[in-house]
Parts: sequence; C-alpha cells; structure tokens
Amino acid sequence: MLWKIYLVIVAMLAIISLVRGMFQTPIQKFDFVVSIITWIGLFGFVFDIQILTSIVWKCIFLFSVIWTLTAVFVFRLYEERDEPLPFIFKLIGIIPTLPLYYGLYQYAFKKRQRWIIPSLSFLLCFLHKSSQQMLIKMLSR
Repeated sequence: MLWKIYLVIVAMLAIISLVRGMFQTPIQKFDFVVSIITWIGLFGFVFDIQILTSIVWKCIFLFSVIWTLTAVFVFRLYEERDEPLPFIFKLIGIIPTLPLYYGLYQYAFKKRQRWIIPSLSFLLCFLHKSSQQMLIKMLSR
C-alpha cells in the first residue's frame, strides 16, 4: 500500500512541476522524460506486471542513477544561476528519489515470481479481485 501512495505522490509532483513550467530547457525536458521512464518501471514493480524485459530495466536503472547524480551535482539543473545550493542540500534533495531507485532496482535485478502478458497484466490492475483470480487461474493452466 505504501508503494501505491508513493507512486501517486510522485505522479502528482510530476504533474504539478509540468504545469508550473519547471522544465524550460532541453536538458530539463530530457530529465523529465527520464523520470517518466523510471516511474513506468516503478509502476511495473508496484503492480507486479512485466513492462519490457529485465535487461531493458537494468540498463534504464543504471542510466537513470548516473543521470540523476550528474543532473544534480554536475549540471545543477534546478539551481539558481547566481546562488548554487550547498552540497548537503543536494544530498537531502536526493533522499525522496531513493524509494524510486530501490523499486526500480528490485524490478530490474530481482527475479519475479509471476510474469504474465503485459496487456493482460495491465487489465488485471482494473479488474475486481475475483475476476483477477479467475483470469490468473485460466492463464496458469
């Protein structure tokens, strides 16, 4: 349940940031695209569905961790030009992303118990519990 709450909070923050126009430069827009891709992986982890393959998510995980650290510490994407943030504030700013990267790591590197067809698994998220169980029984035969 906490994962679902985290997923909703992250999605709401992304929408608010997009509406407020925080992604002005091309590199900030690229950062937003990377974020959306990682959130799709978190969605797959939270709802236990396969989206793409594990090798793709391994690459996405590694790239996104490197990208986040580079964006925060090298490019200073969301800092004011005349007043750089102290290093400790940058570290504190990364803390909210740790659950995202933990979930993405689990999704990419840990063996999943049950993998089913992506389109059917997406449908399972919206079905009633009894319908989900019936569909899973049919698929496992």
